[in-house]
Amino acid sequence: MKRIHKELTAQAHKLFKDKAIGDELEQYQKKIEQEIQSEYQRAKEKCKTDSKKQCEKAIKKELDQFHSDVRLGKFQTEMELNQKVDILKATFKEAVASINYREKAAYLEQVCANLINTGLRNLL
Repeated sequence: MKRIHKELTAQAHKLFKDKAIGDELEQYQKKIEQEIQSEYQRAKEKCKTDSKKQCEKAIKKELDQFHSDVRLGKFQTEMELNQKVDILKATFKEAVASINYREKAAYLEQVCANLINTGLRNLL
C-alpha cells in the first residue's frame, strides 16, 4: 500500500505541474499533498480495521468453544488451562496466516492473555 501511495502521489504531482497555471502553484500543491496524505491515512486505518475484523472472524469459533469449555468447568488446573491456550495459540496462528495485518502477532498475544485470565478467574 505504501508503494502504491508513493507512486500515485508522484503521478498526481506530475499531472498537477503539467496542467497548473498561475502564481500560487506551491500553495495549491501543498493543499493537494495534505489531502492525499489525509486520504492515505483513512485508507490505512480502514485496512487495519478490516484486517483485525478478519482475524476476529477467523478465530471466533475456537474462542466461542473455549469460553463454553470454561463455563462448563472443563479445566480443573492451571496447567490444563495453559496447555489448551498453547494449542489455541498455534491454531490461531494458522487461522490468520493468510491475513495481512501488521499487528496480528500482538493481537493474538492479547487474545491468549485474555483467555488465560478468563480461565483463571473461573478456576478460583
